[in-house]
Amino acid sequence: PLTIKGNPDSTLNVVPVDWVAQQIIDHLSLSGTYHLTNPKPPKNSEVLSLACEVLGISGPHLSLNGGLSGPQDIIYMRMIRDFSPYLQYEPDFTSSFSSTLTISNRDHILKSIRYWREANGHVLERTPK
Repeated sequence: PLTIKGNPDSTLNVVPVDWVAQQIIDHLSLSGTYHLTNPKPPKNSEVLSLACEVLGISGPHLSLNGGLSGPQDIIYMRMIRDFSPYLQYEPDFTSSFSSTLTISNRDHILKSIRYWREANGHVLERTPK
């Protein structure tokens, strides 16, 4: 089992890049700063469950008291270091205007993880030295 330091009940505000690009195009005439957010972001536990499903693994779980110390944990932390703050805290992204996402959290997360796996497959195949 791999214990990942993170809050299973906090959310991960992910949005599809193609949706963000379309929102930018649709709102080019507006001035100011706008936040493009998911009105119903998935819980970290849901994202982890879907990641395990796509990667064909089991065992990882989130815990606020989690500690990583083994070689596999160090490799894993290198892979997700940019995402660690999002796993441990509840970020507050207030949307500046309402818009509807047309893809479900599940579909978007599965698509994103599959893309990441294909783009980073070489990372997953490395063994610790």
